[in-house]
Amino acid sequence: SLFFFIKNNKHSKKEFLQGVFKASIFGVLFGILMEVAQLLLTNYRQFELKDALANTLGVLFAGIIMYCFANFFMLIKKRAI
Repeated sequence: SLFFFIKNNKHSKKEFLQGVFKASIFGVLFGILMEVAQLLLTNYRQFELKDALANTLGVLFAGIIMYCFANFFMLIKKRAI
């Protein structure tokens, strides 16, 4: 979504951050779903709460980075006008 934001300057910061939020929610839910699938669908893998927490922290960290980049690129966009 960062590259989309850079390429299409027509989108506002709010729209970009909404996309980051939606992607983050999807990432957290997908990580939890994978852990549950390991528990229910395999005999050789098991659910690990620490893995789910690590996935969640990774998504949150990426979201924070994207937020910082959004501020940076909005500043550049304002200076170019």
